[in-house]
Amino acid sequence: IDSKRCKLQLWDTAGQDRFKCVVSSFYRNAHGVIICFDITDLESFRNVNNWLEEAKRYCPEQTPMILIGTKSDLKSRRMVSYEMIKTYAEQKQFSYLETSSKTNENVEKCFVDFTQALVTHTNQMEMLYKKQEIEDPSLDLTGTGRPVKNPDTPRWWSRIKCTI
Repeated sequence: IDSKRCKLQLWDTAGQDRFKCVVSSFYRNAHGVIICFDITDLESFRNVNNWLEEAKRYCPEQTPMILIGTKSDLKSRRMVSYEMIKTYAEQKQFSYLETSSKTNENVEKCFVDFTQALVTHTNQMEMLYKKQEIEDPSLDLTGTGRPVKNPDTPRWWSRIKCTI
């Protein structure tokens, strides 16, 4: 996507409480979050907000997130209206998509859209870091009045924040 090779590593906790103790470690290094719920199960939709809050607690701000309604092939058993979900997604500024693993409806689209969001977010963050490097030069620790840049410092080091 955008001439970038993308590799996704997915962790599915299935919303089960028995995984709660390890979920925080999944979120900490996540570049994005897909929150899925079953459109035929109202309780599943009600849990979306809990999963969202959990993701926000551990993920960096502005982490791309997408909301997926599963089992779209079971429209006759739908318990959550499309309008209700769409309104919720818009309020939370989520993309929303309905999928069916049975018919394969939107399954590939879900991952392509999500990966596109990740690439777009990564590109925006890289531009932001470049802009910050220009506007916020390194500290002068030499007393010479000139910022010091070490060309051997790894690029990721500039993202480390330190508070004293």
